[in-house]
Amino acid sequence: LWMPVWDLETKFAPQCSASAFANVWSISDSRLIASFDACGAVSQCPLTLQNFEEPVMLEDGSVYEQTAILDWLRSHDVAPCTNVQLRHKVVLKLTPLKSIVEHLLLATPKPRLERAVTDAAAAISGESHDVGRILKNFRSLSASLTEAVSELEKLRGLVSQAELVLQDVRRCLDAASTLSVQSVCKTFLAQSSLRSQRDWQKREMAGSALQLQSRSRTFLAQQYLDIASRRRRQAELAASERCKVVARTFAAKLWLLHVRNLRRRCQLSKQLVVACRGSHRNGILELIR
Repeated sequence: LWMPVWDLETKFAPQCSASAFANVWSISDSRLIASFDACGAVSQCPLTLQNFEEPVMLEDGSVYEQTAILDWLRSHDVAPCTNVQLRHKVVLKLTPLKSIVEHLLLATPKPRLERAVTDAAAAISGESHDVGRILKNFRSLSASLTEAVSELEKLRGLVSQAELVLQDVRRCLDAASTLSVQSVCKTFLAQSSLRSQRDWQKREMAGSALQLQSRSRTFLAQQYLDIASRRRRQAELAASERCKVVARTFAAKLWLLHVRNLRRRCQLSKQLVVACRGSHRNGILELIR
């Protein structure tokens, strides 16, 4: 007859299961309580953002509320938080594991010394004392006490060693804090130096820009003056040319007037000569007559 054997490890890795279990619950005395995160808040489902009621685990070790993750898996093949491709969509219910661990904690026997003290106190509590039982509890209590003292000495040694290690850790932390403070100071000084250098560069650039603007304005003013003086000279030359033209025109007009006057005088002289000749001829004729 074949009997099926289901191996949990074939679907869920032990490391993932332990990590998921520790993310939801932690051990306090002999029972399990809800785990708290670094901020002191109770662990919540990343999908519903509510406290767990029926926590289940996926293949990648992530824990979700059962109803929320089942709704997600109906339309997705990856984990919601890690986006890891899932080999299967089987979920592991963690509540039965919690019950198993709690029963295990309750079934675990108490420490030997505590059990010996309880038995010895019970042996001498009644009115009738069983010497054999008391002797047996005495020997068990003595052995347990010796063992506890030995363990206590070991714990004291561990405590002393832990104190030394703690001092070393404190010195390391102090050195690290000093280095961190020095690093922060150096960073601050470097930033201040860089800021002052940038401010100086900005001032230099502003000064250079002002000098450039001043030189540009001076150059433009000089160019304007040159253009104005050139235009003035051109105007003066044009005026002198116009004066020369006017003078030449006036001289030409005077010369024409003079020529006309000369022509008129010549004509008058000719007329006088002709008149004189005519009158002289007439006088001679009269004499002849």
